[in-house]
Amino acid sequence: MPGLCDNIDGVTARRNSVYPRKTVGGQSVTKCSAPTAELNKAVRRRGLSLQCDEFPWGSSEQGGEWLPASQRRTECVTSFQNAWHGNCVQLVGQLSSNWKQLDPESRKDSKKIDYWASWQKRTDWTHAGKYGIGQNIPYEQKLIEYGEEMPPPDGGDQGDNKKLSWAFKRDYETSWLNPQTPLTSADWWNANQPTWYKPKYNGPLTMDSVLCAVNHFNQGNVYKLPGVKVKSDGTPIGVQKEYNAYCKRTNQGGMAPPAWGVDFTMGRCLIRFQNSASSSSGTSKRDAQKWGEWEVESIEYVEDVDDAEMAQLLKPADLDGSEHER
Repeated sequence: MPGLCDNIDGVTARRNSVYPRKTVGGQSVTKCSAPTAELNKAVRRRGLSLQCDEFPWGSSEQGGEWLPASQRRTECVTSFQNAWHGNCVQLVGQLSSNWKQLDPESRKDSKKIDYWASWQKRTDWTHAGKYGIGQNIPYEQKLIEYGEEMPPPDGGDQGDNKKLSWAFKRDYETSWLNPQTPLTSADWWNANQPTWYKPKYNGPLTMDSVLCAVNHFNQGNVYKLPGVKVKSDGTPIGVQKEYNAYCKRTNQGGMAPPAWGVDFTMGRCLIRFQNSASSSSGTSKRDAQKWGEWEVESIEYVEDVDDAEMAQLLKPADLDGSEHER
């Protein structure tokens, strides 16, 4: 039944609802299996792979068949693009949120403690209960009624009330740039030309070099970026390698697609966005039409990334960080 599954089972169910697979001759067959075979035959190659991709992605509650057919899409895409896009989703899934700041009432209460929860920690986000630190557990994760119909929440049961969803949510908005010509700073919502810091990587210094990026709009007290690991009280854990984007690199390493002959890879980078007076912890939700907050100040490659860790980026990942096949 919808809404009674944990995140992993929910992802699988949503993905299979739009991209069913079957077993033929002991092999898994999808909608993209025949186009893959035709592609390799046409170009006289072996090893090229097309994979199933969907939007909204299956790792989101809006995935699967929840939205009308006119508002969702499925395509067969190249395997390396699917991997890169999957890791852009994982980039979002590596955020952490401070529940004190997510709750308007707690935000005003000086007695309420900070409680940081990683977006990868499914138990906090998809299980009803009291949460906090030690004996101080002021936050309750529960189903509440919203003003509109909500997608079935992972781990929760809406019953007959389709407006129910979790009180604390991992919500985010997405936008795309899809020009027919190389990107410039102007394409980034009239962003200023940024300063690039490139310690030892050989990479192009243009806005076209950025694959994807996360912007928390100067809300550092609400969100922590990927690479920043903290305890529940916000205390840093280990070495911090903050990053929020993937950028092109022309040297070895990173997310490389050798079978496709692409002459660049993708590596982690940190984009610093210019400060915006309209972005603060008191802003409940930014206006999606005001893109001034996207002005870019600088872009820096994140060095010293473990090769084995980067190798995992060749595989798509779900919002909670679990790998999957498509």
